[in-house]
Formats: sequence, C-alpha cells, structure tokens
Amino acid sequence: MNEWAVDHPGNAQYAPSANPIKAFALAGGTTLLWPASHPMNRFEGQANNFPILGKLGASVDFTSLPTSVQNADVAARFDALAMGAATEACGSPGEVANEPTEGHHFHIDGNGAIDDTSRFTYWTLGKYDGDMEVIHAHLAQHAPDQLRQRAAHALIQIFVISWEGLSINWNSENFLAYHDILVRHAFGSMREILSEISYSGMMARYLTYQDSGSRAASGTSPDENYARELMQLFSVGLIELGEDGSKQLDAHGNPIETYSTENIQEFARCWTGFSLQSMRVNIQNEGHAYGNRIDPMRITGNGADTKRDLFPKMDLHRGHIGDGLPLCADLPPRHFLSAGARYTYLGRTASAKHQPEAIHATTKSRINALGASWTDQVPRLAPRPNTSSLYSHLCGRGGGGGGGVNRGSCRFRSEVRLNVTLPCDGKECLVDTVTVVDMHDNSTGETVYYEYVRPPCVELTFFHGALVMSQANTLKMCADLGTEVASAACCQPGAHLINTMAITECAYVNEAMKYDTAVARCAARIDGYTQVCSNFYRAPGCFAYGPAGDHGMSYERAWTRYNASSTRCTMQVQVFANDGTVTLVHPDSQDPSLTRDSGNVFRVRWAEGRYPAGRNCTVSPIDGAPTGCTTFDNGVSCVCNVAIDTLAVYNDVADLPPTSLLERTLTIGAPAPEAFGQGAYVRCMSAACTAAVSSSASSAGSSGSSGSSADARLVAVYTHASSAGALDQRSIFAILRNGTRLTYLANKVSTVRVGRPMNACMLIASLIAC
Repeated sequence: MNEWAVDHPGNAQYAPSANPIKAFALAGGTTLLWPASHPMNRFEGQANNFPILGKLGASVDFTSLPTSVQNADVAARFDALAMGAATEACGSPGEVANEPTEGHHFHIDGNGAIDDTSRFTYWTLGKYDGDMEVIHAHLAQHAPDQLRQRAAHALIQIFVISWEGLSINWNSENFLAYHDILVRHAFGSMREILSEISYSGMMARYLTYQDSGSRAASGTSPDENYARELMQLFSVGLIELGEDGSKQLDAHGNPIETYSTENIQEFARCWTGFSLQSMRVNIQNEGHAYGNRIDPMRITGNGADTKRDLFPKMDLHRGHIGDGLPLCADLPPRHFLSAGARYTYLGRTASAKHQPEAIHATTKSRINALGASWTDQVPRLAPRPNTSSLYSHLCGRGGGGGGGVNRGSCRFRSEVRLNVTLPCDGKECLVDTVTVVDMHDNSTGETVYYEYVRPPCVELTFFHGALVMSQANTLKMCADLGTEVASAACCQPGAHLINTMAITECAYVNEAMKYDTAVARCAARIDGYTQVCSNFYRAPGCFAYGPAGDHGMSYERAWTRYNASSTRCTMQVQVFANDGTVTLVHPDSQDPSLTRDSGNVFRVRWAEGRYPAGRNCTVSPIDGAPTGCTTFDNGVSCVCNVAIDTLAVYNDVADLPPTSLLERTLTIGAPAPEAFGQGAYVRCMSAACTAAVSSSASSAGSSGSSGSSADARLVAVYTHASSAGALDQRSIFAILRNGTRLTYLANKVSTVRVGRPMNACMLIASLIAC
C-alpha cells in the first residue's frame, strides 16, 4: 500500500493537505473503505498493484503469499491450518520445520558463497555436491556450537565415508544426514555412534554390507568388509591395550591380537540381512534410484527371501551376541499393552516397517498373487473406540503425551509409549501380540494406522518345541512353544489325520500366537473342533479370502504363516570333529538350512571343551560315546539328539556372588518387572536382599577406574508374586551399569545335553540367535 499511497490517481485533487490513502491510518484507523463512487471494475483494473489483497469471499492460495506473511498467526486467522487427512512426512533426523519467513530457500551466490539475496537452484554450481560443500562449510565456520562441530569433524576422520567410494555425490542430504550422526553424538558414547553408523545406508554402501546374505541365503560366505573395519578402524584395533595404552603381551612376550580371522567370519554373519527402507517423501531423491539412505536400515529376518543369518554368533569374549536381552518367549502376556510398549505412526497405509513377518518379500513383491489390496493382509487389530484404553492412548485421550496433528477427537502423534500397563478390552484379551493397529476416528471417518514395535528380544536356538505346518501341509519346521509363530489349527478329537481338513481360529487377519493360546482357542470352540491338530491335510490359516473365493490367497501368503500342531518335534545337532563347531538339524523340516551338511556352521561353548568326535562319536577314552549319536563321513561329524534343561542359577539370596560374577553367570536378560503389570513381581526387601544390594553398592563405590566390571552394581532383586519370596528361574536381578544403564537379568540358564542318556558331562551353554 505504500506505493499506492504515492501513485493513487486521485491524490492530486487533495494535495497537499490530505492523502485519501493515508488518511485512515493517520487518524488511527485500521480500515480503508472502498468509496461508493468507485465502480468495482476499477478494483479489477488495478488488482495487479495489490497482489495480496482480494474482495470479501474470494479465495487466496496461502502459499502464494509473500513469505513475510506466511506465518502461524496469519494462517490461524484465515483457517489455513486445516489439513484434513494427511500423511506424516518426516525429514532427516533432527531436521527442523520450514520457516516461511526465511523464503524456503538456502541462499548462496553463483560462486558457492553464502548470500542473503540470491536464490539457489541445484544447477547453480553445475553439480549436486556443491550445496553439501557450502552447507557443511557454513556450519563448520558459523554454527553457534563450535566445539560440537569440531568434535564431529574429528570423528568423521575416523568413521569415514567418501563419495569416491559411493558414486552418489549428487545427493547432498545423504551425506549431511550421515554427518549429523556424528554431530548428535559428538559428546555421547561410542556405543551410540557405532549403533547409528552401522544402520546407515551410506556406511552400508561404502563398506559393502548392504544386502549381504547368509550362507543359507546365498550359498557363499557373507561379506567380511565391515566386520573387519568395525574392529580394526572403528573400535578395538589390532592389538589389546592396557588402561594406559600399553600393548598387552602373551607369555612369550608377543603382542596379543584383539581378534582373529575366525572372529571376522563370525561378525560378518552379524551384518547380513540389512536392507534399505523404502523411498518416501520429504527426503532428497531427485529421480535417482539409489533408495532411502536417510532412515536407518532394517533387518529383514523372516520369510522365504530373507538374507539374515539366523544362527548363533559369538562375541570376542566367547559370549553370544544377544546375551543380556530377554527371551522373546519371556515377554509379558499381551506385551503390546505393557508399560513402555512403543507404537509408531504409519499414516494411511498399513505397511509395517519394523516387524519382519509383515514386510518380507512374500507380502509385497507377489502383489499379483495377493491382489491390489495386499496391505489388507498385514496383521492388525482394530481396538474399540469407546471402551479400549489402547485406543484412547493412541488417539491422544489417555495420557500418551502431547503434540501431534489434530484430527477431530483424536490427536495422532508420531510415536506413543505407554506409561502404564493397560487393561485389555475385547479381542485384545484374546491375542498374544499385534503388528498393525487400525485407528478409526468416528468423528472424521478417517482411518490411520500405528505399528507396534516389539521390544528387543532373542530366541533360543535349542528349545522345547512342537511342529508347525504350512497351510497345505507342504512345509514343516520346529518352533518354540513360547513364541508367537503360528495360527491355531483345530481338529475334532480323534480326527488328526493326514486327510483332515482343519479349522483355523483367528482373532484378526494373519494372527500369530503362542502354543498355549492355540490350545485355548481350539478348546473354546463349540463346533467340536476342540483340539490342536497333530496332523492335517489343509488348514485355512488366518488369511483373508482372495479374488473369486480363492481361499488363502493362492497359498502364496499362506506359506509365510504356519499353523501350530500338537506333535512334539525332534532337534539334533551335527558336531564337526576338527573344531567342535555345530550345525542345527530339524529332522522333520524341509528347510535346506536346517539339514545335515547345510553349511550353516556356528561355534558353541562346550563344557570342559569335550564333545563327541571320531568314528564312534567318542567324547574321551574314559567317557566313551553317548547314545543317540550317529557318525558320518568316516568320523568327520556326528549327528546327535539333544535335550534341553532350563534351571534356576541361584536358589538363595545369601549365596549371590559379586555383581561382576553375577553378570557372567546370568546371560539371559529379562523384561522390566513393571512390564508384567501391578502385583506380578515383588521387590525383595528381606535382610538377605538388603545386604546383597548394600554389599554391591559398597564394592562399586570402592572400585578402581571407570569401565571396570565393578562399575556394575546390583540395585534390586525381584521375585515372582507366586514364589513366596523365594528365588526361582522367574526371579529378576536389576543391575545398574556405569551408573546410567539399568538392565535386568533372569535367574536362569539354558543348557543343551548332547546324546542320551548322558554318560559324559557335555553341555552347551545358552545358545541365542539374534
């Protein structure tokens, strides 16, 4: 309006005493009235002079306004905040929202220097990597957190990537997102840095472990590049060092190497199955098909096309990777309702990102077999809006935290963590777990989805199991009775035959459950199909109908889910004479990775170093050979039956050792006691427990240097409510490590007896696949 105050054609007849355009403002007013003597066509003729003004009732594109007025106050005044149905589109981690008043552009001049007036385009510098150079240089020199920026600069000289080895130098956001990892953790821990860079798609491409496959998947050994560099360059180095940095020597005066070729091969198996997440909006792509390298990679650990090595992996100290994590079979009942349960917002697409059974290749890539609505087959549950506490929390009514996008009665957030253990409602009470949750908002008619992110847990390689069978009974394998792996196949008593058509009992599409749940589901039926089948010809499975009444989606989808049976399964182990390594064998399985000589060899801890070997599978001249073993290839290996024992380690609090020994003997983790709900666990307050905790605190307080084993201390002992205060294998020890990290350990150990009966003490300590 300033220009119009000068250029208004009628100014001359009022000059110099008055200006009709300024008069209202000079008089303290806020409204300029259109003169009745002026026809409206005069406004239309001068509209180009007033690009941000319009007639009453006209529509204005908010994004076309000058950036100086594209702010929250103006948007709220004209209701420009109303979104309707929307999909959340996050940027890079830590990326802030656009600030309209800054012009939506990063300002640089044609020579790459920071400039407040010119507008940047990708072609300004003639190459895409130019903007990365400019942004990085600007932050390094002018960011207010200079110490953090310089620490990150030092770290990237160690945890290095380079576009010379990536061939994607056009994409600046990928490099900046990687650099931001080191900025975020510049004052953090080595654990945090190694965790994030290991899941970075940039590091995976640079050190070549992206899509590296197990021997079972590829027929060859997995890529060893990152396994080697992670130890040699990023962490422990080549030689063991003392606290003062001096080289550690063996008995012959030679430096002790930190790792061996065997360790590299073992760790290479850890870096299998890592793949990029799907491409999405709001990250730089520019039409190049190099995938999403902004979001952390995912591990696809299930399905016929998985590349993940699923067998046990030893660490540098002959423990197992996964030690200290709880068993998946030990998670609380209905753990999706437990305190601490985590849900992430998916938007309007029910495509799960975290749980492998919902994302493996037999789901999405076979879309022709599944039909266009393949997302309808993703496991999911729809809580009841009016009665479900879970619905209330996800909707934003139940104390799940602030923030989010307002959609009528619900305020959906990016992530929801349950702060208390919730009561179950309706079908929630029937199921063991969920994957995707349907959230239908009745007030708007909109449906969005949340994914339940199961807490980290591990599965035992050897377990008490039962057979699970595919829908058409063409595939079989042994499964842990305590894990959620199969549907319920129900039969009539006495009709468990190979030609039996079973009935499947499901609470939602593609449901998986524990064996005890399958038994209860079948027993509750009123049609006579009241027993879990020991055998069957076909079971529908928890699958939706396909096109034209095609049951089970042409069986393609059926093969990704199994039905539980009541038939107990046999597990065996193939032991190689030269080094005691083993291969897991499921005699009833058709899976080539679970057969003799599969090539999926892993190391174990043999009690006293003894194992069956030779032509007679002899343990030693004194112990002889156990029964239940068969030799192959003239003594190269023995295949033996196994039995599993799970026992409490400590039975009396008075016998608890120092915390450092407690940690070494208890390798199986446990969920937090509060996750089981109020009253399930009781904190032990007896004199013996109090003394044990006090003694541990004193030992930690008098310990030497930081980082020693004494930095871990026992802070609490929890017993199960039904144990009357006594220790058993359900007891949980809470241990504080380094004064910051609270962990929980289960009072139990799982051992494997090889051959039967035992005429030699041959135990394999807990074998955990992660």
